[in-house]
Amino acid sequence: MLCYVHTMICVVSHALSCVAGIAQSSIRVAVSDIAGRQRLRSAHRRQLDVPRCRRTTLGRRTFSVAGPTVWNSLPDELREETENTFRLSLKTSLLRQY
Repeated sequence: MLCYVHTMICVVSHALSCVAGIAQSSIRVAVSDIAGRQRLRSAHRRQLDVPRCRRTTLGRRTFSVAGPTVWNSLPDELREETENTFRLSLKTSLLRQY
């Protein structure tokens, strides 16, 4: 369980760096936000676009799918926090869930 939580923290930390625009370009290319879709409610909730994957085993494990999926599953108030308080709140939230 602790290993799973650590993996989730790593994935969400990379997703946060993509949202903040400080990630490496190779990682940033894999993630896109929904902000361009102004009519959707998710555009105002800081959610990421989850691409469709063809392979069920390997496809869902890639960062371009796993990162946005985990990021979108976070509570709204957690996604709105600053980078300084985000990591502490993330650990607390994940440990409560699992």
